[in-house]
Amino acid sequence: MKNGLSEDEIIIRAKNHGVIVNAVSTFWMRLEKYSNNMIMLGFGEISENDIAEGIKILNNAWFT
Repeated sequence: MKNGLSEDEIIIRAKNHGVIVNAVSTFWMRLEKYSNNMIMLGFGEISENDIAEGIKILNNAWFT
């Protein structure tokens, strides 16, 4: 993300808006090289309509 938020802030804002996103840092082998501003989105068992709605919600959570 290039909005100035840290991984923790990104996750908390999403959660506060009812959307769960996952940390990337848990998969990073060299944390000293991790930029601390990424997350992972999962789309399993979610309808296309719900995905579109979720992306709108995340946009509001992270960029407004």
